[in-house]
Amino acid sequence: MTYTGITQRANYAKEQSDISSINKLIQEYYATNESYPNTNNDWTGWGQQKDFIPGIVPDFASTIPNMPSNSDTSNSYLYISNGADYKLIRFSGNGGLPSVERTNNTLADPVRPVNNDNGGAWGYWSDGAVNW
Repeated sequence: MTYTGITQRANYAKEQSDISSINKLIQEYYATNESYPNTNNDWTGWGQQKDFIPGIVPDFASTIPNMPSNSDTSNSYLYISNGADYKLIRFSGNGGLPSVERTNNTLADPVRPVNNDNGGAWGYWSDGAVNW
C-alpha cells in the first residue's frame, strides 16, 4: 500500500464525516425554519469558506467543515438551494475524484458521475434537486 493510497483513504473518511455533519446541520436548519438555507440557486463553497451555507454559522454551528488540506478550489464542498430544495456535494473538477472515492460510492451525484475524469461529485440532496 502506498502513502498516496493511505492519504486518499484518510481524506475520504474525513470528507464522509464532514459532509454527513454538514447535511445534519442543513436538516436542523430545515426543522427550525421550514425551508433549506437559500442561496437563490447559486452554488456556494468554492475553496475554504467557513460559512458557505447561509444561516448555519453561528446559529447551528461555529463553523462549517472544509475539505481536508484544500488549496485547490476545484476540490470543494458545494451547496445550492432555492429554499424548497437543496444539493450538497463534494466536488472535484481537476482530473476527477481520487480512485478511493469512485469505488462503490452510494452517494454518487447522477449529474456529475464519480467515474468522470473531468470532474465528479457525491453528496446529499432533496428529491427536487437531484438533477441540479
